[in-house]
Amino acid sequence: MTSAQTAPVHVLWTGGWDSSWRVLDLALNQRRAVQPHYVRRDARKSNAHELAAMAAIRASVLRRHGAEAAGRIAPLIVGEYDTLDIPPQLRDWHQALRAHYDLSQQYIFLHAYAQVAGIAALELGVVRSDTLTDFLMPYLRADAEGWALAPTPALPAMELFRPFRFALLDVTKPEITRLAVRSGCLGELRLTHFCANPGPGGRPCGKCYPCKQTVAQGLGWRMPLGQRLRRLPVVGPWVGPVAQALRKAGIRR
Repeated sequence: MTSAQTAPVHVLWTGGWDSSWRVLDLALNQRRAVQPHYVRRDARKSNAHELAAMAAIRASVLRRHGAEAAGRIAPLIVGEYDTLDIPPQLRDWHQALRAHYDLSQQYIFLHAYAQVAGIAALELGVVRSDTLTDFLMPYLRADAEGWALAPTPALPAMELFRPFRFALLDVTKPEITRLAVRSGCLGELRLTHFCANPGPGGRPCGKCYPCKQTVAQGLGWRMPLGQRLRRLPVVGPWVGPVAQALRKAGIRR
């Protein structure tokens, strides 16, 4: 193993399916050290659920795979979105890229966080089925660790992505499921959280972008039964009234 491979891999861990798989794959299968990072934003309703998911995954790794495996996952480093100093250049790059792709603003503050934290290569969990993949690929260069921005991208504003690495661009969410089954860590992945606007107990709303992406990318089985039934043209219109009647009768779904 090279010195680069023995150094901790910095991963943005959101408590979701993709980044959790990367953390688990590195720690359990590749037996490499992982330094997870999380950027907390006060306005984000899912913070507590995401942090709880990561804690549950860590506890499960210790219980099911042992202290040595759990020890490869370093304590989570938490950055605060609301205290980040955002250089104007990042916003300018983001605005320029918006002319080519409907790019989320999260890459502005993630770049700022990587700068503040002194991270030259922060892995982001972007999988092959993400629409972002087609936009990124022409500007990336592959190596043994995944993909990173080419030294001189044809589109200068792509420098917004300079601190990031992408290790999952060649796999889909369903493929991650199969890999997790084979490697014995599907139990940990089932503890992940994905909804941005969760209800009581972290119940997925079924309407936010992450919920829609979870279904579109082949993990619809993770949605509660009621949410899945609502998508059926024949059953859907009846779900709400039936659920309301059950609640009035004191019966919980």
